[in-house]
Amino acid sequence: MELTPRALTFAPGDGQSPPPMTQVYLHPDIADYFVEYDFGEVLRSPADGGPGDLRRKVMEDYVGEKCILLRNVGIDYDRAFLSGVSFPPTWYFKKFPSKVVERDKPLDRNPLKQELCRDLFGGDKGLFHRFEGEVRAVNAGIRRVLDELLRHHRIEASDIIWRHTETRVENLHFDIDQDSGAFESVRLYLNMDDIPRIWHTSHELSRILPAYYDELELGAFASQPLEKLLQTLSLRLFGNWMSRGREQFPRHMVLFEPGDVWICDGRTVPHQVIYGRRVASSFYRLDSAALPAWHPSLKSKVDAVHDAHVAGAPAAGPETLKGYVYPFAAGGPKPPPGVRHPDLKKDWDKLYEESLQPKLVRL
Repeated sequence: MELTPRALTFAPGDGQSPPPMTQVYLHPDIADYFVEYDFGEVLRSPADGGPGDLRRKVMEDYVGEKCILLRNVGIDYDRAFLSGVSFPPTWYFKKFPSKVVERDKPLDRNPLKQELCRDLFGGDKGLFHRFEGEVRAVNAGIRRVLDELLRHHRIEASDIIWRHTETRVENLHFDIDQDSGAFESVRLYLNMDDIPRIWHTSHELSRILPAYYDELELGAFASQPLEKLLQTLSLRLFGNWMSRGREQFPRHMVLFEPGDVWICDGRTVPHQVIYGRRVASSFYRLDSAALPAWHPSLKSKVDAVHDAHVAGAPAAGPETLKGYVYPFAAGGPKPPPGVRHPDLKKDWDKLYEESLQPKLVRL
């Protein structure tokens, strides 16, 4: 089925040439949920939480399962220097917790920083201090954006994760956070690479949940943690690590250009990284008990679907998604006989190395 390209003109350029355009290849069966805002206009809008406050509109779009692109954010960093910093292909560095670098205790009194200095720079303190300055500058820029957008929320945590290892073809999935029903999460992404970061995305949770409610017997999850529901949907609809790249669901394709900034709730928009090497992403947690009236929590929205089903509301049925039905009744393909399913956290470096061979690799 042919995909329709659409260009979003928001990425920062070099100040001399026109900025590159984010390209979205739209699948005709999936809603076009990509929107864009000029961050300068957001700053100039009234910060009163009313209908004219663009901070509110951005977050309403976020809650409304949109992928939101922010133009003219202006986060400065030394891309050439950071491109030369080689993160080991381990699970720890795949989702590197940058708060390790941000801690106040200096290098000579911080064992974690000393270990990082050895792993990344062979013990070169000068290079580590330069890296430390870049981390602090980038993270400050990201927090400046989010703190502005979240003026009307109570922020409980403001972690920023650096993903500066090469990612090749994740499995399509919903984000699964422990105790995800207890807080609202906000994820912002900054492509720090010099090439596009390629994503696939699919149908929103609000369409998938009623469509498969009966067929997947999702009522059984009404009293269980929200992450169990999201995990089951990911496995039954999209498959697992063994089926990555072979998902049966339709997908948009997005090319996020270098310097692009976007926010998207991975708990409601299923996604997969097809290729990327360097990105910083936030993991902000918001107090669910202090949300504005116009921001329903994800848990309340899912609970409403369960309640409507109990009250006798008919499920939409998978036919509403034009014939796409769940292919993985048992949770996804199994490894060959005698081979265990990989533990991604434990085996990540081995799995990465096995995918890079001087010959044709069939996965």
